[in-house]
Amino acid sequence: MTHPTAPAIHCPECSAANEPGNTLCWLCGRRFDAGGPIDAQLLSAAPPAAHPQFALSTMMLIITLICVCLGVLTIAPGLIVPLVVVVVPALFRTVSATKRMARQGQDVTISDRVAAFSTSLGIVFLVWIAGIVAFGAACATAVGVVLSADGGSSGDTAVAIAIGISIAGALGALLLMIVLYVKSWPKRK
Repeated sequence: MTHPTAPAIHCPECSAANEPGNTLCWLCGRRFDAGGPIDAQLLSAAPPAAHPQFALSTMMLIITLICVCLGVLTIAPGLIVPLVVVVVPALFRTVSATKRMARQGQDVTISDRVAAFSTSLGIVFLVWIAGIVAFGAACATAVGVVLSADGGSSGDTAVAIAIGISIAGALGALLLMIVLYVKSWPKRK
């Protein structure tokens, strides 16, 4: 039975709202002072500042992603590494985006979280495509250098140059991917 005029009792441990007259917190089990005066902190209209916590929908999204990754691992073990390489950065970006929306005062629903994750997944996928194209261009240049060499000692030099171009291309592609990922990160306002 609820008491419409009595304020809710907020637990100082977990910030859960409890009905007046409860002697135990329904969430964490903390005992309230049953017979004596109730602390003003317990009767506050707003819950006390709590430690930052994940929303239930975020936890469900993470659990779903873990289950999908484990399912992929059992069906096709070779796909787990590419899946994790794409999903983990998308998940970090999604958490950042939803926290930004919550800080702006928006009510973040599960559909908002799914949309943010889908957007993040698309952005991470495009960043990987850009990195692969950049590395492919460097490798094509390296192959062109090797094919233009006419054998002998110049051929060895061409192979060394091609290896250098490939390494520089890999580093350039990695740098490009990092820059694109950071530039696409949700901005604080």
